[in-house]
Amino acid sequence: MIDVRIGLWGAPSSGKTTLLAALPLAAQQSRTPGDSWNVFGADARATSWLNEEVGRLMGGRFSPATALSTRLSLVIAGERQPDYGTRVLRTRITVDVLDVPGDLFQQGVVVGAAGAEGAAQEVSFDGAPAGGGGPPVAKQASGYEELLRHLTACDGIILLFDPIREIRDRNSYTAFNAVLSELLQRCYQAGRVQGGKLPHHLFVCVTKFDDPRVMNAALTPGELAELSRRAAPVIDQSIAGRYFDQLADRPGTGAGHVRAAIRSAFRRERVEFYATSSIGFRAGPGRPFNPHHYQKTVLTQGETRIVGEAAPVGVLEPFLRMAGKITRQRGGPAA
Repeated sequence: MIDVRIGLWGAPSSGKTTLLAALPLAAQQSRTPGDSWNVFGADARATSWLNEEVGRLMGGRFSPATALSTRLSLVIAGERQPDYGTRVLRTRITVDVLDVPGDLFQQGVVVGAAGAEGAAQEVSFDGAPAGGGGPPVAKQASGYEELLRHLTACDGIILLFDPIREIRDRNSYTAFNAVLSELLQRCYQAGRVQGGKLPHHLFVCVTKFDDPRVMNAALTPGELAELSRRAAPVIDQSIAGRYFDQLADRPGTGAGHVRAAIRSAFRRERVEFYATSSIGFRAGPGRPFNPHHYQKTVLTQGETRIVGEAAPVGVLEPFLRMAGKITRQRGGPAA
């Protein structure tokens, strides 16, 4: 049995909740020969949450913004037989996520810096005391502490990067650096930092590829046309990495700082990029992708709704790929 623990990390509104809800659908819709996967909650609470969110997604609605810290553990379990007659590899991936409210990052909760008893203190990112409303500081700090414990203990991390937010606000680095600096400190204290690098695998999922503002910038017209000729509209990893670099190369953006921090803190061979859409694309006549009319969302009475059923793209694959790399690193068979 291959057993891997993966943490999910993403800034506010990066799509963590929607991606988690899309995971069971991606597993059920997987067409990879020899593969069989299921996604379910690790406990009754996670199962109840997952059922509610999948129902919401299948009903054409997105989840509202997170108001409270939600700790979840999901399990991706199944088997893979790479070739007929070869050994069946059974895999269990535990996905740990703490979905936290945006104010937690924006107000800059710093944990463990308030004295011998380890009490939490809220400060702004420039070190001055933070003000403003929102949930009590202790509750915010508790959620942040839990997030950091999760990420520190994981074998690998899936980072959701929202290009729409980056294009609009250009501040993706602030929330990213707040967590990264704490992660480095904790791993260093645990003796897990070697050569200045974290031990984790890091896969960056560039989200919202179903949005024309992303797709039309990331893919050439020829690449869009090629997607329409494929049996399934899977976007190559190289395109996701190229688009991330395109965002990072723009002057004055947070993406450039995020890229530099990733290169500094993680080993190059453990970093990969994926193009992800939790809802997928609108199908064309007799084909799974229409390069001229693929957007699957509409604005109805001020609410963004999903047209048709969700058909996730690039959602399950990063988890399976990461599990395989971690297993090979341990000296076992690839998942």
